[in-house]
Amino acid sequence: SPLAAVCVSAAFGVVGAAAFSAAAAPSDSASGTAELPGRSALGPPGVRTVIAVAFASAAAAGAVEVAMPAFAEGHGSRSAGGLLLGALALGSVLGGIATALHWARAPLRRRYLTALTCSAMAAPLLLLPRSLPMMALIAMLVGAPSAPVFATAYAQLSRLACSHAQAETFGWLSSCVMLGGAAGNVGAGWCIHRFGFTAALALVTCGNCLAASIAFRFKTTLVRGA
Repeated sequence: SPLAAVCVSAAFGVVGAAAFSAAAAPSDSASGTAELPGRSALGPPGVRTVIAVAFASAAAAGAVEVAMPAFAEGHGSRSAGGLLLGALALGSVLGGIATALHWARAPLRRRYLTALTCSAMAAPLLLLPRSLPMMALIAMLVGAPSAPVFATAYAQLSRLACSHAQAETFGWLSSCVMLGGAAGNVGAGWCIHRFGFTAALALVTCGNCLAASIAFRFKTTLVRGA
């Protein structure tokens, strides 16, 4: 069944991430940063902030993966769901390229918070379309901040993580992204079954808004040493 497939996929992802986390982290004796040797991978507050935000963002991404095909089926073309997801992916690619070309020198924390803000502001537009062509256009717009959100999240984590626990920290991030995506899949599926695809699209908005809210609430932790 689709639910079983999602659960198996999530389980493989979590197992892989856990195995990666369990591996011994490479030492970084060349680092001049003073750190507490016993500090855990999740010790820095900024690491916890980025991981929590990534979970919410991944949940939104997982929800939209289920909501788009449901929207297409609700408008008479199940196969068009693939086109809508393709439009979402195209928007993400274009957003990533535009960010890399024109905004790469901006401060990392500003790029991170701005990408999350754009994602939260764009998501409600998914509730507006009443046709497949309009949804395809909106999907490109909504997808544009996706690549910048996750790219800046990984960049933030590389700065905030303890040098002796880099591998474990990224393993935690991978696990939370996998779990967030699976939670979004299941949540959107439940919403569609109970209330229809509009509720699943609203769930996407909730996930993106939650991610931005967490980031802004704890933005002072997004500085190394905080």
